[in-house]
Amino acid sequence: MIKAKKVFIHCEITKREFDAKVLLSATAALEGFEIYLGNILGLRLTQIPSYSIFHHKDCTPGELNLNLFRDLKKNKIYITCQDEEGGIEEKKKFFSKPPIGFFYYRFGKKSIKLVDAIFTWSNYDYKNLIKRFKNYKQKIFRTGNPRADIWSRKFENIYNLDNKKKYIIVNSHTGGISLNKSFNEILETTKNAYYYNDNAGFDKFKKLWFDEYSNRTKYFYKLSSSLIKLASKFPKQKIIFRPHPMESLDKWKYIFRDCNNMIVSKKNTSTYWMHKAKFLIQNGCYTSIEAANLGVDIITFVPPEIKKHVKTFTGSLGIHCKTDNELFSTVNELLKNKNKLEYLKIKKRNFKLVNERLDFPKKQSNSQKIVTVWKKITNKSEDQYNLFQELFFKYYISSKKIKYKLYKFFFKPKLDIDRKFQDITLEDVSIKIKILNKLLDKEKKIKFELINNQLIKFYI
Repeated sequence: MIKAKKVFIHCEITKREFDAKVLLSATAALEGFEIYLGNILGLRLTQIPSYSIFHHKDCTPGELNLNLFRDLKKNKIYITCQDEEGGIEEKKKFFSKPPIGFFYYRFGKKSIKLVDAIFTWSNYDYKNLIKRFKNYKQKIFRTGNPRADIWSRKFENIYNLDNKKKYIIVNSHTGGISLNKSFNEILETTKNAYYYNDNAGFDKFKKLWFDEYSNRTKYFYKLSSSLIKLASKFPKQKIIFRPHPMESLDKWKYIFRDCNNMIVSKKNTSTYWMHKAKFLIQNGCYTSIEAANLGVDIITFVPPEIKKHVKTFTGSLGIHCKTDNELFSTVNELLKNKNKLEYLKIKKRNFKLVNERLDFPKKQSNSQKIVTVWKKITNKSEDQYNLFQELFFKYYISSKKIKYKLYKFFFKPKLDIDRKFQDITLEDVSIKIKILNKLLDKEKKIKFELINNQLIKFYI
């Protein structure tokens, strides 16, 4: 009996990756897979049938991942990973000793040994991974990330852009006092992920972390002061300020409470706002990659307080400003279309840099490349259909759906906008699937079913 091929895609941060994983899910559904997308780990979805695929957001060799991967392998479940941090920010010596950057810690022999496939963002991380892990070269695939699919013009129609109004977009990567987690939570998570049995290494990390935390807190004051002045200097301009997913919405709202022309919001994704941007103001954030590929002007505001902590690659993009006067002057020129030729050169340079560093979709989408690998993995001859597991899983999912409906009816929960994974809404997914049904395949129709506020199923 031929089994239904199931893929469980874990999404950690909604604003960062959910839209791209909807595209990946839709692409896989058209190839006959049954997809479950959502906060898989948060739901403790333990009843995954054997010979399914579990797709994770990283391959970090920390105890949490290693225990998870071992449990999955015991149940004969395939594991694929793509690091959502991307390794884009690493310097050229990826795996130097001592290591340069966090990417060194996000892969290890213990974790790679347990997984079936690792998907890279481009040739940049692919060639360095196969150099470091020569014995596991067959597990590493250059596919690109579905997020880069979404960052291209090809899929801009996935967003409802009927309102053509444009805004000044400010994307924060500030940290420090703006974070929505306590420092003990952050340090404990980091220790478990990267320094589980390395107290000396963790002590060195703590010293560096508190140094950066202090400087980023100073930058919090500097950035907020500069933007308050900017809002005052350009009162007719609407400014959208977007806190990082790990930053507190309420803290930023409080700081900008007197700025009538500034909206502090975590609604919609950064890609949505890039399509509505007059230009982007950033301080070393992945959203600058989206802006660069979409041809949006970028102002990179890096005063002294933050200089040594700015990410290497994303901090190199755009028009660089160190002072308030430089920032205000550049904003004024962009609004008045001054220095057009100079800024056009910078935009072309930005586009060239990001397209050299990342794989954007050309003939085939990155999502399709990943699905092609999934098909090879699940076509192995030893795969078997377990009727009991399938029936139990069906019952398990149905019970989750009923529990969610009862919970929603009796408690009417409020949305926590600062939560990394936010509630899935039928309206949002409906719009995207309606558009994807037109873009991907005019013959087959993608269907979906909301299991609960943290899990959705895609199929045909």
